[in-house]
Amino acid sequence: MTSKSNRTKYYGVCDSPAQNGKQYDFAIDDAIINELFISTSLSSGDLKGKLEKKLGRDIFPKTYYNHINMMIEDNLLKRIDLGKRGIKSVYYSLTEAAKKKQKLMLMPPRTGEIHRTSYFSIIKEIYAHIFSRT
Repeated sequence: MTSKSNRTKYYGVCDSPAQNGKQYDFAIDDAIINELFISTSLSSGDLKGKLEKKLGRDIFPKTYYNHINMMIEDNLLKRIDLGKRGIKSVYYSLTEAAKKKQKLMLMPPRTGEIHRTSYFSIIKEIYAHIFSRT
């Protein structure tokens, strides 16, 4: 699958099913962003545990890592690997651009639909683009 088709599926432009035949679960993305906005950085296992607790259900490991990798590719998350084995060595945190958008409440909702119908949402997107440029 190409990067463009992943991005299209992620932002909900194309409403295609995920790899396992189910619809993409945007609640997982929202939970990841909210947890990492509260905590500066979390290890992979701690983040997964907090997500499962917040969502009230188990998340299949492949689903979890698909969401993480897609968000890294879209520059919402950064991965920090300390390279040590046997201890917690992989940490995730929000990128600076994602932190700015979240702080200004300009992070687009992960609903699977693009809301470009109102003038206000277009203005919000313009400001998000301006304030998130590095």
